[in-house]
Amino acid sequence: GPTGDQITIEGCMAAEAQDDKLYSIEKDPVDKDKCLLKIRTLKGDNEVVSGVEKSIPLNLKDASFGKICQNGQVILFAGRFSDTSPIFVTLDSQEVTYSPHKFPSYAEHVVNADSGELWTWDQISHKIWKVSSASITLMGSMESGRGTTLLHADKADRLYFVDIPF
Repeated sequence: GPTGDQITIEGCMAAEAQDDKLYSIEKDPVDKDKCLLKIRTLKGDNEVVSGVEKSIPLNLKDASFGKICQNGQVILFAGRFSDTSPIFVTLDSQEVTYSPHKFPSYAEHVVNADSGELWTWDQISHKIWKVSSASITLMGSMESGRGTTLLHADKADRLYFVDIPF
């Protein structure tokens, strides 16, 4: 914390902070095959963070952060090796949506933090997908190489990328 104080969060697998909130993915102490998304408030005193304000159960063993979005959702990723898929967590209702959209771990992706949409592309399938908690949309295809990086997706569904040849 700002005062030099610290805390330890047992079972924490990943953490992100935005504004005055700390978001953590933690092992479920009761069910080892599940984890929890927990939300606390960052504090400027010796407590460093508040107690848990929300604890949202996730039906998977581990997850990683994608993006904390402006639309009230957090996008997480399930899986860590060959394939991954997005998980959309709506913070107000604590609704968790497990998307069936899988993409290779080497695929490029970018999140539109305003809309809470994930865009993916990989150099083998060439397909560009836009994924939200409500839909999966094929947006087109792009033949490019491994030097392609997705940079940004805007409100008008324009995808910006850079292609650096190897």
